[in-house]
Amino acid sequence: MRLAQINISALLAASLLIGGCGQESVVYNKDRKVVANVWEGQFIELKGSVACNGSVEVFSDDDFYGMYFMTNVTAANAFYLTSAKHYGYDSLPLKIRESQGWVRMLGEREVLIDVQYRDDTGKWVRLPINGRHRVTQVWPDDIPKNPRMSL
Repeated sequence: MRLAQINISALLAASLLIGGCGQESVVYNKDRKVVANVWEGQFIELKGSVACNGSVEVFSDDDFYGMYFMTNVTAANAFYLTSAKHYGYDSLPLKIRESQGWVRMLGEREVLIDVQYRDDTGKWVRLPINGRHRVTQVWPDDIPKNPRMSL
């Protein structure tokens, strides 16, 4: 199950990378149960993950920001943050960053973000995606039951 969730995120990321720059996609995954964190164990052995209860992932231009709720979406200030500049296969967001602020769902189709994280120098940095965002996909609701795909 964990590997399937990670593969779905990788598939979405790949499709967004192919789509080009200047775009933003916001995914609210109601069923997300784990977040990768390679500093917590061996990821290959499926030990490098932390439990969560839902997520909001923002793909903005070439960057990725993932906010994973520790308990549920109503606890707006209890979340894990991962991020990657110039997101791609060589810069996966596998490290949970120290962060503060809140991620507040406004129903299922809108999210309000006000988050900052501690960078490598110890300075608090505000996310460039802070503000109100329209959720472009709600998972699993927006995943087609019978996708029409051909190879």
